[in-house]
Amino acid sequence: MLSTLPSLPFNFPIEDRDITSTYLGPESMSVNLPTECKLNENSELSFRMLKGKMILSPANIGFWTQIYHDEIPDSKIIFQDESTDYNEILQYSVLPFFTTNLTSLDS
Repeated sequence: MLSTLPSLPFNFPIEDRDITSTYLGPESMSVNLPTECKLNENSELSFRMLKGKMILSPANIGFWTQIYHDEIPDSKIIFQDESTDYNEILQYSVLPFFTTNLTSLDS
């Protein structure tokens, strides 16, 4: 039997005899603003303020992709598959970019 779960983050291990899970901890998303980004002129940042903006993001980020599309549907998100390429792009970009506390950026 194949068990399916809703696409929701869980803050606890799933207890089901057909599923093995381990709670690893919380994940939180951040919007990072390069020094040159005009959004730095604001004292606060909201999803609404990202409307229509081009934003960089790692690819294959699970439920975060849906949150981006739900909260800022008019944004232009550029997803990058390779972490080394993503890190290099960030070094030269003035675009805002998403990371989480689990994002690995190669140095």
